[in-house]
Amino acid sequence: MMKRTRIALLAALALSVCAACSRPDRPTGTVTLSFSIGTPVTRAGGDPVADGSAIAVDAGAPDLVVLIADASGNVIATYPSADPDQTTLSFSDADPTRASVAFHQSALVAGSYSVYAFANTKGLWAMTDGTLDYTAATLVDISSKATLDALHFTPAAFDNQLLQSRMPLSAKGQLSVSENLNGEITLELLRCVAQVSVDFRNDYGSDLTLEDFAATFYHLNPDAGFVLPHTPDFPDFATDGDLAQAAASFAIPAGQTRNLSAFVLPGQAPDGGYYSCDIAFGLDKDGSGTIEPANGETFSYTELMIHDNKARGITSLARNQTLHILIRISKGQTVSFNFSVAEWTARTETVLFE
Repeated sequence: MMKRTRIALLAALALSVCAACSRPDRPTGTVTLSFSIGTPVTRAGGDPVADGSAIAVDAGAPDLVVLIADASGNVIATYPSADPDQTTLSFSDADPTRASVAFHQSALVAGSYSVYAFANTKGLWAMTDGTLDYTAATLVDISSKATLDALHFTPAAFDNQLLQSRMPLSAKGQLSVSENLNGEITLELLRCVAQVSVDFRNDYGSDLTLEDFAATFYHLNPDAGFVLPHTPDFPDFATDGDLAQAAASFAIPAGQTRNLSAFVLPGQAPDGGYYSCDIAFGLDKDGSGTIEPANGETFSYTELMIHDNKARGITSLARNQTLHILIRISKGQTVSFNFSVAEWTARTETVLFE
């Protein structure tokens, strides 16, 4: 039976060796991974889901995977574990927003460890270290820190519809355990992808219909991306590509905003340059379905510099960031553009536990 719980994005994952226990009672080599989770939203039908789509996983293959590697780079503890006595999953009856996984491996002694956490990777794309491919079900078979650090996505097709219902999340950090078996680490499960979001704001004063929207964002669609956080956050072997967005026609009521968004892997503009884009669209001002001088206008912009509010070119897009483009349509045939990059915090992700 699967228990469904939700982790609020950017929620802390606190790992601590059982420091509150007295020495005789403290189980040697026990590390507890605690989750602080978000409050779920109950939708029609009574099934609470965070984003409108439950994430289904096969029995025995939960979407949450945790690995702990020692200072020599060897993985010595995993969740889930082939031995059910090696890990314990528990939920707080008093506080439904708390859950924890305890590791009971005797190899967890005083020393330094690298901790890796993955969620929502099942069914998206294969992960590879450059030699072998891995899935969510085979992540626990990885035995070395070097393999984990090398993992990257190379999706054959970037399916934005699939990502509407689930986002791959990951985290990595260092845990130091003292001779007294005290230690604590805080991680953040962050999305492995970034978002490009375009908002059309109708400040024209009456309803508008936007026709034949087409945009090309240059160098914003790399073909590979790291699964775990890196510095820089994108592999040097990735080949960048252009992100194309298009829409035949959509209405924008007066005073409202229409959004188009896509997901991309982290990347950077080439040769120390900045991102740029081409944007074209037509405005039908009377709903006639035609764009004539009397009732509409066609707009076309090429090689627009994507810049921040200080006119500095935006040169990179990291995991869990949103590149937001606001296109404001006002009276007097005025169209203005505003670009910004910010942390992407407006969504709660769903993670299933076995």
